[in-house]
Amino acid sequence: VTKKDIPFLSGLISLGLVLFLFYTWAMPLIDPDEPRYASTASDMVLNNNWIVPHFNGAPRINKPPLFYWAIALSYKIFGINEFSARLPSALAAIGTVLITYLWGKRIEDRKNGFWAGIMLMASPLFFFISRLCITDMLLTFFVCASLYLFFIEYTEANKNNHRRLFLSFLLSMVFLVKGPVGLLL
Repeated sequence: VTKKDIPFLSGLISLGLVLFLFYTWAMPLIDPDEPRYASTASDMVLNNNWIVPHFNGAPRINKPPLFYWAIALSYKIFGINEFSARLPSALAAIGTVLITYLWGKRIEDRKNGFWAGIMLMASPLFFFISRLCITDMLLTFFVCASLYLFFIEYTEANKNNHRRLFLSFLLSMVFLVKGPVGLLL
């Protein structure tokens, strides 16, 4: 990222913050998944138990904990509310848009990367999911980041051990978001 990228990146971030976060504080959580994730994360914060997630008093070990941790951290910073529950998904969506920009810039140029990011934000399903408290957007972010780093590592002549280590980290985050599904992806 260079100084020439800053106007494009700041434009995408600003637009993403407005699109993905506007009015999320006033919309009630949509059944059935959003309340489950939000309630599990609030239980983590209220009971100060960040190791074993609980939902309605029972351990919820059928999902990996990364998304719960992200929501719980958001709750710690902004309080327990709908906005905080949806913030991790919105930030993951903005991260995915920035990766799209970087990938488009690498393949073509900054302008095409910027418009690729805009088109992703304008995609109806991406827009809708980015405003929900579900794991899909965090999974999308880590998968896209992994693919982008894989693309860079295996298309450049100079191999970098730090990039390979970071790629392994991103792939482990995919597993911590979705479990065995992450291994399949």
